[in-house]
Amino acid sequence: MPEVDFDAVFDALDLSRQGYLLPDQLQEFYLALYYEQVDIRHAQAAVSQICGASAQGRCSKKHFVDVLMELDRRKCLEEKVYWDFQALDRDGSHRLRPNDALLLFRATHGEKFSFRTWNEFVASRVDPEDDVCFDEMKMWLCMLPEEGDPCEEEEAQKEEEQLVNKRTQMDWEEREELLKLQEDDHTLAAEARQQHQYQAEFKYHGRRKLNRWNKGGVEAVIFDDGTDWGEDTERRARDRVGVTELLAALDEKYRLLRERLLEEMVKVNIGEGNWLSLSESERQEHVLQIQLKADQLFQSKQLDQAPTLPGGGLPRDQNLRALMGEIYDDQKKRQEDQMEQTKRFMEEGRSDEEIYQILENNYRDFISGSTTTGELLSDLQQRYELEKSTLLGKLQADGNLVLGVPERILALVYLMRQHMCARDEGSFDTALLATGIAERFQTYRAQRYDSDRSRQEQLAAERLRQRKGRRQAQVPEEDHVKSGKGLGVVDLQLAVGREVTRKQAAEREVLIQLVQGREAAHAIKTARKMSKDQREERLKELRRRRNQWRARGSEFKVSHRNAHRKILQEAAGLYWESRRDTLGGRSVQDSVVSASVLADVQQKQDMEWTNTLLGMQGKSAKELNHHRKQEQRSCREEWLDQLSAVVLGTFELSDQEKVLYTAVEEKYDALREKLFVVSILTNPSLPEEERQHELARMKAKEQNLRREANTEDMAELLGQHFKTPPGIMKLMGELRLSFEKRVFRHLKDTGKTAADLEDNFDMEEPTYPEMSANPLAELHERFEEEMELILTLLHDSQDSHDAIYQSELVWQRRERHRVEKEGMFIPAALIVGLAERIRAWTSGRSVADKARYQSVAEERMNHFAYEKNNLQEELNADDRRDPSEGDIVGWQQVVLRALDNKHLAERHLLLGLLGDETSEELREVAREMDSDERRKRLVEVKMKKRKFDLESEASRDENFSILEEAAAIKSVSRKFRLENQHPSREITHRYVTTTLLADLHEEQDLEAQAVFATLSSKSEAELRRLREQQTKLRQWNAGDNVLIILTRFEDSGGSDLMRILQRKHEKERAFLSKLLQDHSRQDLWDAATVMSSVQKQERLLELTTALRTAERGKGGTGEYKKVLQEAAIVKFHSRESSLEKEKGVAVSDDDVVVSVLKDLYHEQDKDQKNVIEQSAVMGEPTLAGVQKQCLELLKQGRSENVSIVVLAPEVTKEAGQDELIDALEGKYDALRDKLIAEALAKQMGEAEWALLSEQERQARLIKMKLEQRKLRQEGRQEEADAILAQLLKDQQNLESLMGDTKAEQERKLKERLARRRRRLEEGMSEEEAEQLEQEEIRQEEEEKRKQLSANILADLEKRYEEEKEALLASLKTADAQVDSERKRQAELTRLRLEQRRARQEDNFEAAAIVMGLAQSSEAAKEKERARQEQLARERLEERRRRRKEGQGRMEHTEEAVPVPEDEEDALAWQEAVVREMEKKHAEEREKLVELLQTEGASGSSGQQKAQGVTEQDRQDRLFELGEIRRDWREQSSAELSETQDEQEEIFEESTALRVECCLVALQSAAEGKTFSDDDVHVSLLADLQQHQDKESHYLLQDLAAKTVATLKQLKTVQYRARADRWYDNVAAVLLTGGRPKSPEESGTEGELVKALEDKYDALRDKLIMQVRGGIFCVSYPSY
Repeated sequence: MPEVDFDAVFDALDLSRQGYLLPDQLQEFYLALYYEQVDIRHAQAAVSQICGASAQGRCSKKHFVDVLMELDRRKCLEEKVYWDFQALDRDGSHRLRPNDALLLFRATHGEKFSFRTWNEFVASRVDPEDDVCFDEMKMWLCMLPEEGDPCEEEEAQKEEEQLVNKRTQMDWEEREELLKLQEDDHTLAAEARQQHQYQAEFKYHGRRKLNRWNKGGVEAVIFDDGTDWGEDTERRARDRVGVTELLAALDEKYRLLRERLLEEMVKVNIGEGNWLSLSESERQEHVLQIQLKADQLFQSKQLDQAPTLPGGGLPRDQNLRALMGEIYDDQKKRQEDQMEQTKRFMEEGRSDEEIYQILENNYRDFISGSTTTGELLSDLQQRYELEKSTLLGKLQADGNLVLGVPERILALVYLMRQHMCARDEGSFDTALLATGIAERFQTYRAQRYDSDRSRQEQLAAERLRQRKGRRQAQVPEEDHVKSGKGLGVVDLQLAVGREVTRKQAAEREVLIQLVQGREAAHAIKTARKMSKDQREERLKELRRRRNQWRARGSEFKVSHRNAHRKILQEAAGLYWESRRDTLGGRSVQDSVVSASVLADVQQKQDMEWTNTLLGMQGKSAKELNHHRKQEQRSCREEWLDQLSAVVLGTFELSDQEKVLYTAVEEKYDALREKLFVVSILTNPSLPEEERQHELARMKAKEQNLRREANTEDMAELLGQHFKTPPGIMKLMGELRLSFEKRVFRHLKDTGKTAADLEDNFDMEEPTYPEMSANPLAELHERFEEEMELILTLLHDSQDSHDAIYQSELVWQRRERHRVEKEGMFIPAALIVGLAERIRAWTSGRSVADKARYQSVAEERMNHFAYEKNNLQEELNADDRRDPSEGDIVGWQQVVLRALDNKHLAERHLLLGLLGDETSEELREVAREMDSDERRKRLVEVKMKKRKFDLESEASRDENFSILEEAAAIKSVSRKFRLENQHPSREITHRYVTTTLLADLHEEQDLEAQAVFATLSSKSEAELRRLREQQTKLRQWNAGDNVLIILTRFEDSGGSDLMRILQRKHEKERAFLSKLLQDHSRQDLWDAATVMSSVQKQERLLELTTALRTAERGKGGTGEYKKVLQEAAIVKFHSRESSLEKEKGVAVSDDDVVVSVLKDLYHEQDKDQKNVIEQSAVMGEPTLAGVQKQCLELLKQGRSENVSIVVLAPEVTKEAGQDELIDALEGKYDALRDKLIAEALAKQMGEAEWALLSEQERQARLIKMKLEQRKLRQEGRQEEADAILAQLLKDQQNLESLMGDTKAEQERKLKERLARRRRRLEEGMSEEEAEQLEQEEIRQEEEEKRKQLSANILADLEKRYEEEKEALLASLKTADAQVDSERKRQAELTRLRLEQRRARQEDNFEAAAIVMGLAQSSEAAKEKERARQEQLARERLEERRRRRKEGQGRMEHTEEAVPVPEDEEDALAWQEAVVREMEKKHAEEREKLVELLQTEGASGSSGQQKAQGVTEQDRQDRLFELGEIRRDWREQSSAELSETQDEQEEIFEESTALRVECCLVALQSAAEGKTFSDDDVHVSLLADLQQHQDKESHYLLQDLAAKTVATLKQLKTVQYRARADRWYDNVAAVLLTGGRPKSPEESGTEGELVKALEDKYDALRDKLIMQVRGGIFCVSYPSY
């Protein structure tokens, strides 16, 4: 090719001679040269690359050749790359995917490829992820790559993977968008249907394979031919329920509800008419379409978009919460909150109606609000998720199963019932209502507010509306399970549940027909014409007929269905009318009444369902299968038990109730047998050998007639010779509950209270036939009525069902036994009826019942001889019968049998006493007495009888003599009274005997009722003891009830004084018994439980003062009752402790109550005796008025006799070992109490503890003491101590506070003296021995400090054991019995004193110091003084605290310590003397502290004067003041009272002087040390404490040896010293100064004692002289 002149070519192209060419000129030249078109972008890029950016796209001649060469390179490379591009374009779309484009870049650029060029290319694209065409990328491929980091292979592969993934995701999204554009409802529905079919087929094959595995094993699965296992093969029993199954059941429940709701939405969307015209498959298609859309919203958590679904915007008045309620757990919590609110409202005094209205309004606000169908769907989904999470929480917690197998089965059966409710109800609303109700336990017509009751009524109204005008629906078919063979408990429980649900559905259909069927209007109209009482009577008759129908066999029931329907139809009308009256009368709409009736049945059914389900738990498969068949039978035969229970008030008997039914029936069988015996005995033509056969024939015939409900033919059974008895109801009287209702109605009509209903009250009885035409039929009627009342009582008392059942069973068996024991029918019938009414009303007998008691007495008088012949043999046989161990009912029965035997013996005793001809002389003497003498003598007899100990034979003989005398006096008094009442009638001795026997019957019935009422609370051991007690009383012929009726006042018809007195005494006994058994104030019972015996006595004294304050009107009646109640509780525990010490075994509560009641009897006997004596002086009318006032006060809770009994302290006649140990324990308990109080204060913080009231502090203290006691009783001593150990770790050690015990001190002293004696004998000097002894003491104390325990509780316990051991050892050393008793008395007095002292202190340290000082009066002076000063400092600090809290100083009281009730009780007098001394000492300390804080304070005028004189002047003035006070003390008691100001002035001046003297003495003893006022006050108060301790020591030293007369004088001295405010110990501290000398410093102990005795003798003589001179008289309160 010839050489080309490029410059000429350039010039030829540059025609305008500009010196450059443009890219388009280069493009034209390239086309002319190569005949190929080149892209203008290549020309532009070549110019820019060769000429640079500054050339601005112009090519100069200089670069022309290079530009042409670059352009040629690009053109050649483009052609090469194009074919590579075509190779990568697999689908011929002329576009490459980004990952292929990256590959082309790498192949083209080779080693120069870098991600910088690639990233710039990607960034230049509009859509970086879209496919790349060749034209878009050729420029980037042809350009020279820019410099950048070389690309690694791994990096390139990673980038390619990312590009592939992005492309795949983009393709998927495009596909989804395309499908979404193409989809419609029908397509989606078809896909969903296919998916459901696939799932169903998958589940089917899974179940099929599992079935083959279960029935055929591995071989059946391996050789699977695709068919299911044969149905004839026995199924595997299923006894467990898995978690998955429960969750699936829950899913199914909500799926059914959602389907019902979606159907409603479809109806709204397409219209009701269109919906009805669709086929079933078309309907399912529409529902499925909406369901798919709803599922999409739920999966995407877009629940708020549910109203946008087709049909989702339909408004609804009620939301889901209103229709279904809350799930079970939330509803349960709400009910608990409502219970708390109810309790709070009741405390505020709100009425039941107000509380009901508040709760109802609150719940209505909670469920109020409208909604839409779409929101309902959303709420249903949320409720499902909530219930599912709750169920999962119950099923599993922390990886462990919580619900056991029975609970999971229970949950599954409950869910099955909810499935049936959701599926079978007629509409969506009723499905929601029924399902929600089925989730929770239901109550039949609850008295409290029941939120589900309104749902029940709404559900009932909807069901009635849906069934109105339609025929009764057919009963669903029986469950598919036929035989139940091979089924486990799970499937059988499910089958039973389905049968119960099926039966209940049929039952509701029957009721719907009864209230809105053809015959309903007539039944309601007939009922409307009746009164309330008439309706009740008619219901009783219908109930009886229905019970007879129910008792017949299956064939009879099926053939007499219509008769049953008629009974229920009439009953439904009666019940409907009664419900309308309850709801508001005629203004209530019929539909509302019908809905209420149906709601009642629904609630009954729900309760039946719950009881059935709970009753199935624990049953075997066989029992469950039997139950299932029983439910099927009840449905086939239309038992309709729940419907009948509502409209008739009937109920099916439980197993317990069947036992009770049998017991009642046996009682009436015994009465029937008595009738048959009478009939046989009155038939003279019947041979004696055939009587037993005839009796059996009559009993069998009567049973058959009763079974066939044929009562009319019963009259013929008794035969023509049978004498017609009185009417059964006339003879026996009313039943218990009927009588009780009539009594209350009588009280309401007469305006009286129960307390006003006196004995022998006149209340008209219902009209009964005088004679009985058919006694057997009347007995059967009474039996049915009694059984109905008993069962009603049981069903109405759900909380106490078991207790009522047990007591009723025991009573009925006892009554049967009594009937069997009676000889003839009439007395047997009488005693049964009378005992029934005694149970209802123990306060008094009606006139009619009084007459019945008289009839019983007359009948028994006629058979007295027969009973007497067979008495002992029968009684001894009963004594040998013992129930098996653990048979509580059996033991209760034998107790009552022993009681009945005792009563039988008492009746024979009374008849023997009254029929004894030798007693005629006694009766003659009684006739010569006047009425007052007879009364007085009977009271004396009664008082004497109660003192007998019947364990001794001599006492039993004397007891019989006393009863003989009482019987003679009583018979005479009774005869006089009867003659006054019936002047025209001859009163024979037999008639008198009959009346007294009637009184005895009544008293025995009352005792039997009282014993029976306590049986349920007794253990087997207590029942054994009670039976033995009753047996012994019978064997001893105690005759307690005989004595009661013989010594009871006989009113001769004149004044009613004694009758009022007797009534008052009865009310007092009932009042005291109630107080002793009232546990409403559990805090008081807990407090008394942890009190020591001394604390109880102290508390009773405090309550005595409080009661007097209340009596004076300061506290009011309410305050009086509170005081008396607490006193009764303290008395109960005190007496309990006394009885346990006396008997050596634990006693029952009844034993305690009886013992305290004996005290009350004693007081009442004295009361009665005083009244009789005063009646001659004051006159009976005046005394009667006084007693009436006492009765009125008793109604207000005030009683003098009761207060005397409960406030009387327990008397300790002898100081035995038990009493001493108890006192010692009480002393250490006082320290423990202080420890506990301080521990609680530390735990709470001192500030918070100070804010608590005293009552709140005591409550916390008692709670902790009870907790500790419980741990100790369980043997967990370390845990009990650990409660306080940590809180008290900083507590000062016990030894440092209390010092050594007395025994330890004596031991150490003996050892030191022995060592000193030995050392002196060895030649050691006195000085050396003293130094060595002091060094040993120091080492000994150092060693003790190292060994001290860190647990102060353990130290306390150790010290207690040491002191206890020393105490018992010291008592054994007493030589003579008198010395031993005196020593025990002295120790007991000392221990009680120490306990009271410890409790009077405000903290533990002070209490421990007091006890240490009390024990270490002979200890080293330095240690004693240090503890005295520490105690003084504690007391001063406590007084400052009280003053700061505004409590002020202790109030001075002149009230004396009560004198002992037994004035010859030396131990009680010793206690009284010590108490008086304690009171005096407390007031002395209070007085000194008051003087120190006023006159002894720095800056006071007296202090300034004292500082202004010399020490000698101060001492002289103190001596002068002492002489002045000595003259003042020599005055008489009256003068002392008038001149108290003189001593006050002496004390004020001497206080300032003594404080200054003490300060000087302290400073001189400790040079260089400064002392404050507190130091001086502590020193002086410590001096006073030492003076008081010495006085206590010498007083207690021989107190036990003093006579009662001397003790009385000592008490008087102590009291007068306090009342006249002598303050002798204060004067000793202020005027004489110094500390009291020890025995060694002041002569022998005998001299000191003699001096103290002389002092007291002088005071005593002075008092006696003043008394004789009439100067003063000391008086004590009476108790």
